[in-house]
Amino acid sequence: MSVKYGLVAAISVGLIVGCVSTGPGALSQPPSTEEVNAATTVNLPIAVSGVYGERDYANGIDLKITYRNIDKSRTIKYVTFDVSLLNAVGDVVNGEISHHSKKLLEATGPIKPNEMIWGAFNGWPKAIYHSNAVSVQINAIKVEFMNGDKTDYIKVNGLLSMKGDIG
Repeated sequence: MSVKYGLVAAISVGLIVGCVSTGPGALSQPPSTEEVNAATTVNLPIAVSGVYGERDYANGIDLKITYRNIDKSRTIKYVTFDVSLLNAVGDVVNGEISHHSKKLLEATGPIKPNEMIWGAFNGWPKAIYHSNAVSVQINAIKVEFMNGDKTDYIKVNGLLSMKGDIG
């Protein structure tokens, strides 16, 4: 292999590895340093690395989220994700059955410090129905700890990895 082609291959691999994945592959990756730093900047005790929705034949969408408890000392009791679906032009759409623009997804712990929750193995089946939603976004996250401490909903729109595709 010539140096020229070797350099092109190395740059291509670097670009692919450096990209944030929004498809089902994102569910199998732990939060990156950038994702942990983004969560830390808004005092969020979890770092999200992947969000994905999978549509069935009746337009029911299974929602999956991969995240880690980045609080160093407290075990999480509950995590609540406030999510919305978006159409191809980025507008929030209402569920076709619920007619609501938001869905609250609750995960029950205990989730120990530094523990991962893998979206590929967990999730919310048929969380919402919509025929032309193309992506899901997390709007805000609320956390309750085993010791009784709680966060209010922390807005996370626009943070790294808070939006994913629907396949």
